[in-house]
Amino acid sequence: MQVGLHLGVLAWALGLAACTRPSEPAAPTVPRPKLMAIGPKVVSNASAYPVMIYGENLPKGARLKIHQNPPVELATHFVDSGHLTALVPPGLRVAPNQTSTRLQVSLQITGTASVAGTAGFTVVNDLAFRTPYALIGPIGDEPGYLASRNTDELLAVGGGRAIPVGDRPRALRAFGKGVVVAEESGSLRLVEPEKAHQVIPLPGDAVDLVIDEKKGWAYVSSFQRDRIFVVDLATGALVRELPAGVNPRSLALAEGGQVVVVGNYQSQDVSVITVGDQAGCGTPGGCAPAVEVRLRPGPGIKIIGGRTEKYSAYVMGNTPPRAVVASEKLHVAFVASNGPNVGPNPDRMEVTQNGGVSVIELKPARWARHVSIGGGVAEALLLDDTRGLLYVADSSQGRLVVLDARRLAKGDAEAQKAVLATLPLPAPDGLPLVRPAADFGVQGRSQVGLHFGPIAVTYGRTQNEVWLMSRYSGAVAEVDVRGAPQGRLRLLTVHPGPGPGALVDRRIGEILYYSDLGNTGMTCDTCHPEGHSGGIMFTKGRPIRIYRGHTVRSIRESPPYFTPSRLPSIKRTMTDVLARNRFHNPDPTADEIRRGTEFVGSIAAPPNPYYQKDGSLPEEVVLPDSRRGSPARGLTLFEGKAGCAKQECHPPPHFTADQSQDTRGRLDQLGTPLALMLRPEMQDLEKNFGQPPPSLVGVWDQFPLFLSGAGGNEVQPDGTIAATKPDALRWMLENPAWKPHGSAAPLSESELNDLLAYLYTL
Repeated sequence: MQVGLHLGVLAWALGLAACTRPSEPAAPTVPRPKLMAIGPKVVSNASAYPVMIYGENLPKGARLKIHQNPPVELATHFVDSGHLTALVPPGLRVAPNQTSTRLQVSLQITGTASVAGTAGFTVVNDLAFRTPYALIGPIGDEPGYLASRNTDELLAVGGGRAIPVGDRPRALRAFGKGVVVAEESGSLRLVEPEKAHQVIPLPGDAVDLVIDEKKGWAYVSSFQRDRIFVVDLATGALVRELPAGVNPRSLALAEGGQVVVVGNYQSQDVSVITVGDQAGCGTPGGCAPAVEVRLRPGPGIKIIGGRTEKYSAYVMGNTPPRAVVASEKLHVAFVASNGPNVGPNPDRMEVTQNGGVSVIELKPARWARHVSIGGGVAEALLLDDTRGLLYVADSSQGRLVVLDARRLAKGDAEAQKAVLATLPLPAPDGLPLVRPAADFGVQGRSQVGLHFGPIAVTYGRTQNEVWLMSRYSGAVAEVDVRGAPQGRLRLLTVHPGPGPGALVDRRIGEILYYSDLGNTGMTCDTCHPEGHSGGIMFTKGRPIRIYRGHTVRSIRESPPYFTPSRLPSIKRTMTDVLARNRFHNPDPTADEIRRGTEFVGSIAAPPNPYYQKDGSLPEEVVLPDSRRGSPARGLTLFEGKAGCAKQECHPPPHFTADQSQDTRGRLDQLGTPLALMLRPEMQDLEKNFGQPPPSLVGVWDQFPLFLSGAGGNEVQPDGTIAATKPDALRWMLENPAWKPHGSAAPLSESELNDLLAYLYTL
């Protein structure tokens, strides 16, 4: 009995112990990965785009799936658990008659396993929208060629041969028996008949070029680096780099190759760079130092003709230079622009465009005068130094204007008689008109030939024939200029181009963006050249004061527009802007507004040039002042310690509070300059509505900063405004004069370098 009792108690005790034993600890829950966003939110299908993928608990080795038919899967590069990168290839499919499409993306981990969440971005159908940009005449037996930036090809004038080239060809120059192509993606390409292309990589993007044929050197302007690269075409070696202003574009060689003249787009000035004979370049001693003089017109500059003639006393600088040529005989350079930039004035004369040609004397360097072409936009120049003739392509009214170069250079009195002849160009066959034909050439409006839109001018087979290429169709007008000194021009023929393409509404919107129907000298492009930043202007709205011209790239993602008006949509903005540009002569139709809206909404920012070729973040970025930073560490600072990514500031993926309906339309008081203090008594400074947080996408190529344009610019004692701080991003973050952006003030120097390195990858 006792034995049984003891056994029973023991069994009961063992059972109790089993019931009360602590359970095994549960395996920790692994946070599930989540996809939240992708940026940039607008890309072109004509180029490869590095993109950043945002999420939570993102793993290494995930693949980005783009949902189109058929789907595209891409490798990703791990940055951290919240960020991956990938390279979206060119060629994403959009219906041939569709301007853009929205594509969804997801993340795949292994096999069919997917990450939670989806995101999307807009793909603009640039492959179906040829963009004739550069033109070169015949070379030997080869026909002339035009370059299309969107479709990466050279097309024979009049049809026929097409030559594939690299991404975004921007400039063509003859060299030997072939053509040198400047490709915005960062290379020079030598194209010769029956030969494989020779490709020379560059340290940055390529925007324009000019060639010293005696030395065999190419001078290449770079927006990315704000420099001029000098390249030996025979060896591909980088001979030297030259200083320039912000966004150097057009180039000319002068004084036997000893002077380089550069038109700087965003600093709105001209660099005259003395390089000497450069005999030491390529030797152990190296090149002699270059001497750069930056020029801009100031108060009192002589303006001959046009509606700004009487406002000379109020000039504050220049508008962006569009083309530059130099005369060996006259020792001057000619600069095409929308004229001296008139600032605050007692009449409150606004947005003062006066297309024409400025004269810069080279010995010594001096801005001499500006001569109006009588309306329109002086887009491209061709100089016949032998005959003393300057040919101007008026892109906004569709004209060829011929000026006497000797009179331009000689003096103010002679320059008043410099315009010799004008020739209206025809609207290319097959190109739709923006309005009925009866609306043109009446009530002081421009002629129907504005639909030609010449963007380039060059010689044909001889210097007796000048060719002009249409921006909209690629057609080339051939003009007999033998009688130009006597005021006679004759249209010989129009060589057909590739045509307007299938995206008719977008093409008409493009014509509306670049053309000047009201004969006012004002277009969308005069304030936003090529859809980008246009420097500073007086003024673009109310209150009347100096503002900067914001970029139009990818703005479809971040309404409202204009400050403090805060217009709610592109459509509403086009309604106001088209009417104002024309001085309401006439007001835009509903179709014009719709088509202009479609074109503006299709302007994508270019691919960021600071990423690696495979779409990964670089370990470090070389900053404009040659300091270096880590974009990966900068990303951590941007979203953390620096406080930049708050929802009310610059949250990804479009880096503005305006990307979201919940935070759209904010105006903040940051203590940054309300306006540039040039003649403040003539500006409306009593009201400060605050400033919006602009998108930081493409901020590496935006100048100046701030709504006022004071981010990088300063008022000078001579009454002009100069770009004294070209590295405006660093200056903005370091300047103690206003409330620091986010929490940038306590950052160390190395942290600031890292933050800037990240900003340059946006």
